[in-house]
Amino acid sequence: MDFVFVLGIGFLRIFQSSFNKQSSKYLPSVNQYLRFGLYFEASAAIFALIYLFINGFYGFNALTLVCSAFMGTMFLLELTTSLKALRNAPLALCTICALGGGIILPAISGIFFFNEPMSIWKWFGVALFFVSAYFLSPYEKKRLCIKKSTVLILMLNFIINGFCGIISKFFAVKLENGNAAMFACLSYAFAAVLFSAVLLVVWRKSRASHEVPEGFLPKPVYFFGGAVGAVCASIVFFTTVLSKTVSIIVLNTVPNAICLVGCLLIDAFFFRAKLNARQMVGAVLNVLATTVIVLL
Repeated sequence: MDFVFVLGIGFLRIFQSSFNKQSSKYLPSVNQYLRFGLYFEASAAIFALIYLFINGFYGFNALTLVCSAFMGTMFLLELTTSLKALRNAPLALCTICALGGGIILPAISGIFFFNEPMSIWKWFGVALFFVSAYFLSPYEKKRLCIKKSTVLILMLNFIINGFCGIISKFFAVKLENGNAAMFACLSYAFAAVLFSAVLLVVWRKSRASHEVPEGFLPKPVYFFGGAVGAVCASIVFFTTVLSKTVSIIVLNTVPNAICLVGCLLIDAFFFRAKLNARQMVGAVLNVLATTVIVLL
């Protein structure tokens, strides 16, 4: 039954990726992305209240607050470093760094802190997963940027995604009676507060500029942002719940694998994007990598 929910998180990540992709069409500037971040983080915090009503309003303690504040900070830093990296490095490299941090660092932490040893076969599956992610990423002729600042941003993004993958496991394991719904709600609430603070600083520095003539965001983004918030709240909640019983390598690899292939198929069948041989090879390697990680 746990693995069914792991698959469910994978499908939720497909929705998350699709909604983010649609939103990005209406967000031409960093300022707009920050506004979008505030909106969907706040939406996620509000949506997480549903899980609080289901789970109950317990588990409000110091460790929950610390873990939630840390996770909320990581949400802000992940978005800002991702945007900076995408402006200066090829998409494939950015994808590998983001996924790499979210898989490799949690896998290592699982060995040393959560008593979840990794077999050679699982490490082989992880390596195969990254090869598949490279093939599945859109091909770009953009030259690899070797600026030190870009390398630093990519490294930071790698580490931040790693911490995002570890903190839910830490919370679930260290707090026997921890409330996953409380953790999800507070994490997004902290993130929304941080985004508000950053936007306030940006607004004070550029009072004269008005990037959006009317309204807080372009109208379509209200729907996509709310949908992303609902999906993200669900992902964090179910990931935290499953962290008690599912190994960290499975929980952080399988949903990402489903997302990569799922988004490829959605683009092909619903948006008539052409599948090339490179992507087909990537899809096959993705399935093979997931099978190895789960079964061996």
